[in-house]
Amino acid sequence: CFPPNMFSAWIDLGGDGQPDALKIDSWSNSYKLYKRIRSGTWPFTLAADTVTLQWASVGALRDNEAYQVTIEDATGGTGRKLTQYVTDTKFIVPVTFRPQDNSSHIMRWWVVAVRQTVADDQGNPIWSTAGAASAMRVFGWSGAGPAATPTK
Repeated sequence: CFPPNMFSAWIDLGGDGQPDALKIDSWSNSYKLYKRIRSGTWPFTLAADTVTLQWASVGALRDNEAYQVTIEDATGGTGRKLTQYVTDTKFIVPVTFRPQDNSSHIMRWWVVAVRQTVADDQGNPIWSTAGAASAMRVFGWSGAGPAATPTK
């Protein structure tokens, strides 16, 4: 199995020697990725698994610093966006962010170092950018999300 072009590479995430994901290193290739996912020829769905995002450290974070992780569903203009703050160099995307339909979705994500400057009236931190944002990356995620749990 060969990657579709010289700017991408298959990645073995399962450790079984089989290609599971396609790493895209330029936005010019994201449309090709989108077409493959929509056509059903994309081998990596994560329909029943979690997605872990990982990035290189910018160095030791200070006590008031963190990484702002932003994930955006770029499919069909849904406008779904998730922003979280972590101090580790990895983030497990909550399964509740998984697409709720059975179609494949393109997810864009990026990371930026942030610094807490003040807190709001309720004590929640207010973050300001403390560096340049990483390059945007993409992954495909398909399969219906978990069923909602009824509440009483």
